[in-house]
Amino acid sequence: MSYEETLCFLPKCHVYRLPPRTTAAGYKAQDWEGNLLWTGVCKVIARGDYCEIRLEESDSGDVFAVCPVKDPTSVERTEDSRRYFVLRVENESGQHAFLGMGFDQRSEAFDFNAAIQDHQKHVDRANKPITIASSGEDFSLKEGQTIHVAISGKVKKPKSKRPAAAGGEKKGGISLAKATKTLSLGESE
Repeated sequence: MSYEETLCFLPKCHVYRLPPRTTAAGYKAQDWEGNLLWTGVCKVIARGDYCEIRLEESDSGDVFAVCPVKDPTSVERTEDSRRYFVLRVENESGQHAFLGMGFDQRSEAFDFNAAIQDHQKHVDRANKPITIASSGEDFSLKEGQTIHVAISGKVKKPKSKRPAAAGGEKKGGISLAKATKTLSLGESE
């Protein structure tokens, strides 16, 4: 049993009744003008390999429609806008209908589309067997063999103690014994 994960939560989406298709071309959002059916919350939910788009009422959380994402025809982008999609929604008995869905902002549509694509990539990676190319050679160490690794770079030497100044005193880190010339104001060299 796997857990349910909300991949994307969009607080406002619009659902439209689709007019009958007149051509074999894709759907166009401009044809839906005036066919607003519902407005509410859109969630992209995943449970293991299963993914669905759940449309819920904003105030009560009641489910309006569910679109199981089974294949690329479950969610189609419209030809004339990046903010609108066509969903293949299904009821419990398997009957389906096509509804238009749109968002007010392009960023919301991007998040919606990215959540579905990310889930599909995750499922594809999880179900793809991992293969490692092998030449058949044995690269393991034989008994008694060792590996020597040389690491280049600076080697820090420990700091040595500085010799004390004449008289055994240190004055501000400068040795008084090494001072060769003293100048004072008003004197010339």
